[in-house]
Amino acid sequence: MPSIRKLCLSDNNLVDALPSGFGEGCPLLEHLDLSGNILSSLPDDIDDLKKLHFLDMGSILPELERKVDLLNGNN
Repeated sequence: MPSIRKLCLSDNNLVDALPSGFGEGCPLLEHLDLSGNILSSLPDDIDDLKKLHFLDMGSILPELERKVDLLNGNN
C-alpha cells in the first residue's frame, strides 16, 4: 500500500488499537478516517505517517488527542 494517499477505515468494528507498524506501509498517506470504531489508543509509531494532514478518529479520548497534538508538533 505504499502509494495510498487516502484511507477510510470508518465503521469497520476496529477495537482497541491499530497494529504496531501501521504507518510503515503507507508513507504517502495524507488522509486517515478511523471514525466509528472503538479504538482506545494509537500505536507509538503513528508518527511514521509524516505526510498525514487529516486524521478523523471520531473520539475525544485524551490519549488520542495527545497523540494528534504530537503529530501536529504541539506539546
